[in-house]
Amino acid sequence: MTKRIQTTMLALPFSTWAIAFYAVLFNCFGTGYATAATYYVATTGVDTATGSAAQPWRTLQRAANVVNPGDTVLVATGVYRESVRFTRSGTSSQRVVFRNATGQYPVIDGQGLSIGQWGALVGFTDVGYVRLEGFEIRNSPAFSVYVGGESHHLELMNLNVHNGASSGIWLEGPKVTPAMSVISGSRVHDNQLGGITVWLATGGYYRIEGNEVWGNQGVGNYDGIQVGGGDGGTHHIVVKNNIVHHNGSSNNGADPLDTGGHGINHHYLVEGNYIHDSLGSLKTHSGGLAYYTPGVSGYHIVRFNVSVGSGYVTYGYPNPVAIYNNTFINCGQAFFIWNDSSPDGNLGDSTYTGGDTGRMSVKNNVFWQEVVSSSNYLMLTAGSYPVDVTYRSVRLQNNLYKVYPGQNFGWNGVQGPMSPSVFLAYQQSNAPNYPDTGSVLTSAAFSQMFAAADDYHLLGTSPAIDKGTALTKALNAGSNATTLVVDRASYFHDGFCLNGECLSTPDSIVIGNSAPIRIVAVDGVKNTITLASPANWTIGTPVTLPFIGNAPDMGALEYSATSLPAPTNLRIINLQ
Repeated sequence: MTKRIQTTMLALPFSTWAIAFYAVLFNCFGTGYATAATYYVATTGVDTATGSAAQPWRTLQRAANVVNPGDTVLVATGVYRESVRFTRSGTSSQRVVFRNATGQYPVIDGQGLSIGQWGALVGFTDVGYVRLEGFEIRNSPAFSVYVGGESHHLELMNLNVHNGASSGIWLEGPKVTPAMSVISGSRVHDNQLGGITVWLATGGYYRIEGNEVWGNQGVGNYDGIQVGGGDGGTHHIVVKNNIVHHNGSSNNGADPLDTGGHGINHHYLVEGNYIHDSLGSLKTHSGGLAYYTPGVSGYHIVRFNVSVGSGYVTYGYPNPVAIYNNTFINCGQAFFIWNDSSPDGNLGDSTYTGGDTGRMSVKNNVFWQEVVSSSNYLMLTAGSYPVDVTYRSVRLQNNLYKVYPGQNFGWNGVQGPMSPSVFLAYQQSNAPNYPDTGSVLTSAAFSQMFAAADDYHLLGTSPAIDKGTALTKALNAGSNATTLVVDRASYFHDGFCLNGECLSTPDSIVIGNSAPIRIVAVDGVKNTITLASPANWTIGTPVTLPFIGNAPDMGALEYSATSLPAPTNLRIINLQ
């Protein structure tokens, strides 16, 4: 089941949104790449034919064996019972394209095939600049789609991947080469392990955007969307505008969205996802104490996500992730920090001093619980070791809380049942570095807070409107300048660009009351932001993302939010 949700980028039901998404991309970037030849595959064809429209080939593998850069393979409706190995690459200007012919619906079916436990129904190994679009891929006896070796610049688009014996889309590699690859607009569901998994991809640079992931069983503790599996770690990953629901089962531990993993990992953007009806939690962590490298690990952002029934959980230390403007609805334990590994219990990076830098930062979120829950705590720290909730470790600011009657906080020794006086005691504990400044405890009804069931835009009566805070502030003065030094730069995202290609759209920011200015680069170590156009500011000027009203709202979806200014003149890779 897909619930209706409206987010900053995902404002339509999935099928309608996907059509609109690709219509915009085709409009902005053209209708395709230059092609050297067009070949055809149909179940009525033969592999000894010419591969023309009049004489199509019978198998996809026949086409995969002969394509050259710029070639397009159009595939007709039918069931193709074969495994396919892509071994031939395109180039940056002439990609190899395999897609469904207009109005056609080809199916790659693994029923009855023998491909080995670690085989794949569709496999990419050491190839680049290949696009696969518009296929149903089903019934694989192993991996459904596997990416391995040093494969890069792949586009896996508009696929329907389901009922495989392993994971749906398994991204193992590249180890060295930046992937600069995109998985978008696809449905990944009802696989025995996970949905979309990034595993040992130490080359980094994947974007997982606009997919619907559901019904994956999670055998072996695999997740709906999982990033950072294995001991290799990964980096520069965008997980954006996905719908994730109904993953896992009572017999299998599965999170809807888990971005972290072992090994050094850094620069994750988890944005605009909608999670509902799932077991497990939303997780983003920096690899744990054994893997953490100061100045390298972390720089993760979790923002504008709506999670219904699944709270935020972290258990890796240090974990200086920025968690802001999310909405958590009826999650029981909406914010849970588990410490079973670190005697110090410090979520922050002790090599940093001053300001927000190096701390877990939790700002402008909505934690809303209005139904009875088996969890006695809305916020909780637990485990074999204590969690350091002082300012050096974690900072909470301008969050909104709705607590079910009788429910507690389990934070800094303050217990409930929650009431205004208990909430005040919570906020005043641990002076002078108070645990949660600017936050609001509300008794508002759902009908006063949100637009409708499954639409978590704020209403005009919401106590969250204009109650958020700017993300950071300027530490230098600028006069017609493009170099901005801030208290914490890692609140922002610069598009993860390499050699003129951007994995995603960089943020635009407002400095004080300026018009939005696009970011060119973010240096999280030096807390420096490079701007695309010059601006003026003074020391202490607030710096944040564009917002509507007098101040940012709390939660994922602003009141009366309309389109915000978007960057222009950017080359975003793998979009057409």
